[in-house]
Amino acid sequence: ALEIYEVASRIDFNTAFLPVYVYGQYATNASAEDGKDTAWLAGFGAKLGAFKMDYNYRDTQQFAVATTFNDSTFATGNTAARGHKVKLTYAISKNFATGMAYFAAEEYNGTNTDTLQLDLKAKF
Repeated sequence: ALEIYEVASRIDFNTAFLPVYVYGQYATNASAEDGKDTAWLAGFGAKLGAFKMDYNYRDTQQFAVATTFNDSTFATGNTAARGHKVKLTYAISKNFATGMAYFAAEEYNGTNTDTLQLDLKAKF
């Protein structure tokens, strides 16, 4: 059975130029016997008009989280990986946006996975 403890936080700053934010997330699996029990993520972002940019770096050890709940796009959903995510979004209108995300992941076994994801979002 998994015994995962997690904490996450985000801080927003309204600067004179543009609104920015920083965030982080940390998780540990107390039931992991192998010591590969930690996952963390740190990132920042900014918004300028209809554009939004977000960047984060993450490191997820093998038994830190259940793969069911791990980001399925990063490192093809595998744990035991670290790397970057960069996301750009453009709000076309109040209810419609387009976006692009790039994931650069390195698994602990040395496998590199680069993924480019294109999105169209509609709110109803």
